[in-house]
Amino acid sequence: MATTTNYGWTTPDNTALVKDGASAIRSLGSAIDSSLAGLKFATQSAVDALVVNPAGTAYAASAGTDPAVTVTTGTRALVIVSARFNNPNFNFLSYDVSGATTIAASDDRAATNQTTSQATITQVILQTGLTAGSNTFTMKYRCNVSASGSYEYRKLTVIPLP
Repeated sequence: MATTTNYGWTTPDNTALVKDGASAIRSLGSAIDSSLAGLKFATQSAVDALVVNPAGTAYAASAGTDPAVTVTTGTRALVIVSARFNNPNFNFLSYDVSGATTIAASDDRAATNQTTSQATITQVILQTGLTAGSNTFTMKYRCNVSASGSYEYRKLTVIPLP
């Protein structure tokens, strides 16, 4: 039997009999399933539609429940933060990581509204430097001025990468 170039999956030869087609397809499917088992993308999202109004120029939690996601990661994950920013006080929306990894919220990984109007902002971050294991990503907030920010429809999505 022939094999695929990248993964060496067994495939039927061009001259193989059609009567063996179902068996060949089943074998190929099993080989693909086994090869990709380690790439389980356990995407997790947390959404909260409530308005929160955290204040301060340092990253902090809101007074309410903030979106948080706990996933088993490798050393990288794709993180997506999104919210509607209700006031233009130069607000920042980021996340911290706890568990197997400790990473503080940072402007480098923040969605920010620096316009003069309400806006929905989404930021996609390739988070590297994770320690493989169970990691919790939690949304954090800060303002660039001494005022409170106002956020709603907050969403945090984490996609572990191999």
